[in-house]
Amino acid sequence: MGTIVPYPYPTHCHPLCRCSTPSRIRHQDMPNLRRDDCISIVDGSKNLRATDITCGPGHGISIGSLGEGGAKEFVSGITVNGAKFSGTTNGVRIKTWQGGSGSASNIKFQNIQMNNVTNPIIIDQNYCDQESPCQQQKSAVQIRNVLYQNIKGTSASDVAVQFNCSQ
Repeated sequence: MGTIVPYPYPTHCHPLCRCSTPSRIRHQDMPNLRRDDCISIVDGSKNLRATDITCGPGHGISIGSLGEGGAKEFVSGITVNGAKFSGTTNGVRIKTWQGGSGSASNIKFQNIQMNNVTNPIIIDQNYCDQESPCQQQKSAVQIRNVLYQNIKGTSASDVAVQFNCSQ
């Protein structure tokens, strides 16, 4: 197993730790991560384990976005175990674009504490980061075998769990 250590980006609009094409990597005992995405897990990531993570403020931990521009992308074997989120926009999130393909599979989110998180648990298969609406499409990155276990805390909104699935 390898260990990834945080490295600084010059602006807040990039994730502090961006994992792309790693295999058998472990994030452990990360300091308080205060960037856009605390951790962003993207195409090609597999067998990644993140433990004892503290995030906030920011966007939390994201898998994706996957499938932008019709891309075929894959993420598998992701475990987040022992994370604390405070004042983040999102907690644990999987985001995919319409029109893409591939899969996000065998994902575990375990032993997580949320404190005043706007969207604690979110799957968004209609992700669109444009000001104007994205074109509606039916194909999507498949999401399967996702486990949420022992997640506790408070939500800053009325909806703590959001699943925005593709058609």
